Order: sequence, then C-alpha cells, then structure tokens
Amino acid sequence: FKMHLAAASVRRVAPLLMSAVVLTLFASFLSTSRKSKAELLGEDVLFLGRDVQSAIHRKIRHEDAKQRRDLIFDPSSPVLQAVSASNLIEDSKDFVDMPLRLSPEQVLFNFERLAAATQGHPRIPIQALAQFLNENFLPPGSDMHAYFPPDLPDELPFLESLREDGTPLHPALEEWMQTLHRMWGALSRKVAPQVEAFPERHTLLPRLHPLVVPGGRFR
Repeated sequence: FKMHLAAASVRRVAPLLMSAVVLTLFASFLSTSRKSKAELLGEDVLFLGRDVQSAIHRKIRHEDAKQRRDLIFDPSSPVLQAVSASNLIEDSKDFVDMPLRLSPEQVLFNFERLAAATQGHPRIPIQALAQFLNENFLPPGSDMHAYFPPDLPDELPFLESLREDGTPLHPALEEWMQTLHRMWGALSRKVAPQVEAFPERHTLLPRLHPLVVPGGRFR
C-alpha cells in the first residue's frame, strides 16, 4: 500500500516539476533583451535564407548549364554527330571530355557557319573540322589537374616497424606494397576552378575538394 501511495505521489508531482522547469526556462528567455532576441532570430532567418537561396541558385545554374552544354554534347547535336561521323577522334569518350574554349552558343554558331561554307556538301571536310575542334575545344581532361595529397607519406609507415622488429619481408612483396601505396598519389585529382566558373563549358561536375579516380579510362 505504501509503495502504491508513493507511486501515486510521484505521478502527481512530476507534472508540477516539469511545469516549474518550463516556467524557469521561459522566465530566462524573457529576461533576455528584446534587441538580443530580435538579433538572434534575424541572424537565424538570414542564415537560413542565404542557405536556401544558395541551394536554389546552384540548382538553377546547374540546370541552365546542362541545357546549354546539350547544344554541343547531346546525341541530337549536329556538332557531336559530325565529329562522330568523321572518325577524327578514336575514342568517342574523348570528345565529350573536351572543355569548350567559348560559350556553347558561340561554338554552335561557329559550327553552323562552317557547315554553311560547305555549299551543300553532306559532310564537312576533315581538315576544316579538325581546325574547328582546335579553335573551339581544349584537350580532353584538361579541366582535371593532378594532385598529390600533402598527408601521404613517402612509404608505408608500418614497413619501418617491420624492419625494426626483424620481421622478414620478401623484396618483391615490399616493392609491390610500395607501388600500391604510391598509386594514391598517382590517382588523386583536383577539378580546375574553371569548371565552377563556367559550368556550361564542361561536362565535368565541379568539386570543391580533391578526389581519387578509380583508374582505367578515368582521367
């Protein structure tokens, strides 16, 4: 009976204690000057507003850049079709990795002017098309720079420990481990700042931080 009575008392007192805590916090809030509260709320709203505006701006800018890039790199683009049919570029991936020297609109205009100069011939002469590529495009992958991680040691740290402990390690195995370790530096890249400044000229997406490519056909 005493245990039931104590439990009932706790159930009655708990809401009162909670109310007291809430009132204390509310009183502390009221003690803050109106100016300080307004400034805090204003900063929060301003920060949130800037964050949302920045996200919206990036979204619109990305969609706009893609639509403009498609003037050149979409499968229906006359530029891509002419380059593919010419066999000037052995690897078809190379062309879509070539940044534009000019805006997509200007490159398309230059191509249409070149096509009009053929006087009705179904295909643009190879030499003229090659010159067009040199004048309007940069080399493939030129918007990705080599990068060496500053925190990457020259050799695997635990190798020295193995040597000090006298642990036998086959020279061929040690060389393989070192070669594998050095690949982190060889595969590290950093996106050129021009990709962020002119996204409509690049099929590469902008990245703020360095990255590691998987190898193979990745630049």
